[in-house]
Amino acid sequence: MTSTAEQTPTPSTDSPDQIGLGFAELAALFAFQPGPSTESTAVALGLADQLGNELVVSAGASSLVARGLATATPDEELEVSGPIAALAHALGHAERVVNLSLLTADSIDRLALVEAEGIGILLQPRAFNTWWAMAQRPDLSAAETMLFILRKHLEQNPDGGAALGRPDNAQGRRLLVKRGGSAWTVGTYVPETDSVDELPADDAALLAAIDDIRRG
Repeated sequence: MTSTAEQTPTPSTDSPDQIGLGFAELAALFAFQPGPSTESTAVALGLADQLGNELVVSAGASSLVARGLATATPDEELEVSGPIAALAHALGHAERVVNLSLLTADSIDRLALVEAEGIGILLQPRAFNTWWAMAQRPDLSAAETMLFILRKHLEQNPDGGAALGRPDNAQGRRLLVKRGGSAWTVGTYVPETDSVDELPADDAALLAAIDDIRRG
């Protein structure tokens, strides 16, 4: 398997807002920082089957080099910098992963926010096992980022809703959000009880509820 080395994970100021990656490329990035959080983050993103697969990791590393997103050294190591290094660092050192589902009457759009040591990376799965990665806005906290996304989604889809939760929450607890006029409607769902208590909420109350869910 291609060995890897990581440079300082500082996002480049001239990098694109979003980077598209295949699942093999993500598997290669996971190989940069193996450890306890690597496995749990891979599970949270549905990529656990690719961990340790040398063929997949090698193919992903080759693809990253071919696209100019990584550099192969004479010692057959893989070096990354800028936004790709930040993503690799987040995947390997994730403190938490929060899943966000944006719902309409006939569709579900999913996002995952990976938080690690002051780095927030939003990952969105797309067709053919591809992912779009983008950095969390530096002027927003993780909870504020999710509130921003929720607001935009429900402005565009007033009859829609959203669900947030941590995949590692033992109870499977999720926060359910809808928009009702000028206020939010917020509920907490726990599969074991199969019940939801919905309450009206303003921005501050919703932000606190989001922060509670993301902290587990």
